[in-house]
Amino acid sequence: MMAAPAPTLDSLGLPGCRDRLFGAGLCLRFGPFVLRLRAPSTAIAEHLFCLYGRHPLAGRDDFVDFDLLVERRWRPHGGWQLSFVCDGERPFAAMPLAHGNPLLEWAMNWCIASQVKHSVLIHAAVLARNGQALVLPAPPGSGKSTLCAALMFRGWRLLTDELALLSLDGSLRLWPLVRGVSLKNRSIDLIRDFDPRARFTAVTHDTVKGSIAHLQPLREHVAAMDEPASPAWVVFPQFQAGADTAITPLPRPSALLDLMGQSFNAEPLGLPAFRALTGLLAQSTCHHVAYGSLDAALAAIEQLTRVDPLVEPESVPVPAWTPTSTPTPANTPAIAPDSDASPQPSDADPLRELLCRPGAPQPPSPAAWGQRVAEARTSGLLALLADRTRERPRPAAAQAHLEAALAVQAQRVRHLRREIAHLAHALEPLDVPWVLLKGAAYLALDLPTARLRSFGDLDLLVRRRDLARVEGALLAAGWIGQPHEDPHDERFYREWSHEVPPVTHVRRGSTVDLHHAIAPPLGRFPVDTERLLAEAPVLPGYRQLRTLQPTDLVLHSALHQRLGGESDRSLRDLLDVQSLLDHHRQTAADFEAQVTARAEALGLAEVWFLTQALRADLLGQPVTHWPRLGLAARLRVALWRPVLATAGGTWHPHRATRTRRWAQAVVYLHAHTLRLPWRLLIPHAWHKLGRRWRAQHAPTEARLEG
Repeated sequence: MMAAPAPTLDSLGLPGCRDRLFGAGLCLRFGPFVLRLRAPSTAIAEHLFCLYGRHPLAGRDDFVDFDLLVERRWRPHGGWQLSFVCDGERPFAAMPLAHGNPLLEWAMNWCIASQVKHSVLIHAAVLARNGQALVLPAPPGSGKSTLCAALMFRGWRLLTDELALLSLDGSLRLWPLVRGVSLKNRSIDLIRDFDPRARFTAVTHDTVKGSIAHLQPLREHVAAMDEPASPAWVVFPQFQAGADTAITPLPRPSALLDLMGQSFNAEPLGLPAFRALTGLLAQSTCHHVAYGSLDAALAAIEQLTRVDPLVEPESVPVPAWTPTSTPTPANTPAIAPDSDASPQPSDADPLRELLCRPGAPQPPSPAAWGQRVAEARTSGLLALLADRTRERPRPAAAQAHLEAALAVQAQRVRHLRREIAHLAHALEPLDVPWVLLKGAAYLALDLPTARLRSFGDLDLLVRRRDLARVEGALLAAGWIGQPHEDPHDERFYREWSHEVPPVTHVRRGSTVDLHHAIAPPLGRFPVDTERLLAEAPVLPGYRQLRTLQPTDLVLHSALHQRLGGESDRSLRDLLDVQSLLDHHRQTAADFEAQVTARAEALGLAEVWFLTQALRADLLGQPVTHWPRLGLAARLRVALWRPVLATAGGTWHPHRATRTRRWAQAVVYLHAHTLRLPWRLLIPHAWHKLGRRWRAQHAPTEARLEG
């Protein structure tokens, strides 16, 4: 029996669209992705209904790739404004209420461009004719969208106006991401007069990009959103007012550099992305087209595409397309009229169970898998989830995200190894001891936890007296810090903190956090750096590069979790501790006892006691050795153990019950009191809060990229 077609947004009507948007969320499918949209704005509801009325609604059990919320926020200098939240993150400044429509479109762009790793993403328009794709990569202001809109009305099928999706499986297919075409300023009237079929959303004026409206894709293009195309032509357009048309063939090496410059994720994807981009160019003709009018551009495109492409579309096999949504049996509505697809806050932690307990139940639906993927993404555990569930049946959409996470993780591991080698080249000649910390240390020691651990900055430990020499060597090697205009920040780092301001490499973008201690020297748990260095083993093949000894590696991870107060990474740090214990028990059965004794010797008994308690409470691990504590420490542990257990585990907004939010806030604030004494913390917090308030409430423009 044939599956019934999924209902479209039109089937809800504008009132139904508004109700979903204001309530549980509106789940729409855009080619390979499902987005759940929520926004308390009638104007946004009208925008979506006009622009995406022909798009299919996702089913209640479908995998949701991204959960996007546009919320209202009050600013004294701007009144009520809108900002968007994705997985609990607010990447951009708030915008006026009148700018909600472009904000939503830019938010969708950001979600896809920043998170998708199973396709090469290129800032380009893509159109197709007879299965052959025309790719138009270009920076903003090149006339790409105007040209794309005109071609859409001249027999070309729209695949995307903004984000080209190039497959990584070797098929070199370009997959549709059919959304509205974003037009600005004079281009709006130009296209409106160009074809009577042009239907626009309301124009939004005075944005950071001028006046903006979005052009509705044609019905037949939306209906074909599951049909890929094979690349045949790559054209880099450039509008120059009044200029004569100039068509210039591009050598493929030059085209590759330009194409990589327009890619959002080629660098983290590494070699697979390079192969996909070179493959795209190998079967395409490449040109640069400068033009002074739309008619001239259309004539140039027609001239270029009249030439036979290098590869016929039939010569490359078309892989089976697996849509994100699950087909629904005939005569069964894909979404019940009162469907509530939004996950509700809960104290349960199924992701933690899935990661820590081999017999944990399978997520019951693609929608549940979508929640687990989102939770793992925000908790820094996506690669670990991918590895732990490899033997389980997974829906295709989850499979794409998880396998991509493993590929990206492998690329990050290679990148971090290269950065360690670069650091050694810069610092070994100084002949001073320097120690890799946390993730970099795990990787240098080839510990099991390093293979699947999310990495951030490279953390180094040196003696305080060696800071100036090490900073100079890093500067000479290309690691440069940002100057602090506020003298308070410089004093905080140099006198009160255990680290100096981070430095970032000018070319490779790697960031180094340089520590002179593993904990703030003025805080509750100072640790003597000389004592750590005295027992830090030198790595084979180096003169001065070291890591902490095994027991200190465990204690530093526990200390980082306690002092950080970061609920979104607390489970990752706890799993690091467990992995280190499991690994070293293989060679030393009493390793847990050694860690406990070392914690007592370094003054970290209270920290280790709470870590042991969390291992028991959250991971279900047996604890064989507890550190000895005094009466005051026992009272503090009894107070903080339930709070930390409530705040810990997987982090995601849809798991944030009111109790858990309060617990996380208390843990975050208490961590500050562990890092600084009250006599310094109060003026420091007052200064930081005042500066943040001034920055957030000053009359500023939002910074968004479309």
